[in-house]
Amino acid sequence: MANYLTIELEIDVYGADVDRWSTRTDSARRSFAEALGEGEDPDSSSECILLAVPFMPSRPKSISDIDELVEEYCQTIPAMNPRARQALAEYGRRWEVVIDTVVPVGRACSVKLLEQRPWVDAPSPVMKQELAFGDAATTHIEIRAADHSVVLDKPSVSDVLEQHHDLDICDEIRPTADTVAIYASDPDRPYVARVGIRARVRPAHRWIIISVLALVVGAGAVAAILPDDELLVESLALLTFPLTLAGVVVLSRDATPLAERLLRRWRVGLAAAIVALWVLTLVRLLLSAGF
Repeated sequence: MANYLTIELEIDVYGADVDRWSTRTDSARRSFAEALGEGEDPDSSSECILLAVPFMPSRPKSISDIDELVEEYCQTIPAMNPRARQALAEYGRRWEVVIDTVVPVGRACSVKLLEQRPWVDAPSPVMKQELAFGDAATTHIEIRAADHSVVLDKPSVSDVLEQHHDLDICDEIRPTADTVAIYASDPDRPYVARVGIRARVRPAHRWIIISVLALVVGAGAVAAILPDDELLVESLALLTFPLTLAGVVVLSRDATPLAERLLRRWRVGLAAAIVALWVLTLVRLLLSAGF
């Protein structure tokens, strides 16, 4: 935090300064977290005012300016009414979207919003996202895998504190192999829900890589114990070349981005096993030649 403020504000900020400001704002930070009822969030700019300081119209020019800003912040937050404090706490975590559009009179219409989010912790097969869950009379969430080689497991739905799960806050969850639908209409459901789902590559695609990897590993074990005789070169060639060709074919197969991401660890493991097999083969050949 000290480095962040020093670079953004172009003033010298030290760790002791940050510790002092953090201690002073601790009560206000906890009041924001309690107002929203979603636990603490270290990335919230309303709970950590220091994150927002470089983006303020009147940027502080000295440590004393930040001291005054922090003091004013700590005095203002307790004086706010609960609804205002809750709204400000939410603005520190999420963006509100305002859509400027023309709605036809007397006809049903729909407005679609497209948002791209990163898959955190990739290539982990589990994807978690926090979604607006209670901002309408009813909620319908549909999750699709636009990839025929990938299947979806039954999702998990919970509030952000993970105190209530699945049918406690949903009316129904309908999973199929490539589509998952979530329905909710309870007026007491949480405003924000955390949805987690696991994606898996179909066994027919996954077991091809696993099988070749197992054969390469087995070939490496055999290559390590082959007797050092006149048939060593032929035996190593018989083990190495066919499996290398098979591994290259498997690794060069045209995979979709999603399947490639889910199989990344297996693909890296197969490539590493092929390299290790060649290293072992070369070592055995050099040792047999007297090097």
